[in-house]
Amino acid sequence: MGASGCQTPPGDDPMAQRRAFGAFAAGLTGVTVETTRETDGAPRGFTANPFTSVALDPPLVPVCIATSAGSGETFREAGGFAVNIPAAGQCNAA
Repeated sequence: MGASGCQTPPGDDPMAQRRAFGAFAAGLTGVTVETTRETDGAPRGFTANPFTSVALDPPLVPVCIATSAGSGETFREAGGFAVNIPAAGQCNAA
């Protein structure tokens, strides 16, 4: 369990998280896909860049969505979201 009471998902390795977050050095652009679900279960997502981390314990990343974004309300009301980091060969899919 993280310092804030957040539970780390089973099988997550803190050192793997450190390496993953460290792969996105400050000021470099990285593409991520943030995903969540609407109240009816429908998937929602958006592509974001750049990507940065704030803390490792618990793992924290900032997510900035324009107030005019179509997914904005869904993400504000969601109980959680996932940050998906595509592999180099998957960036075209993002």
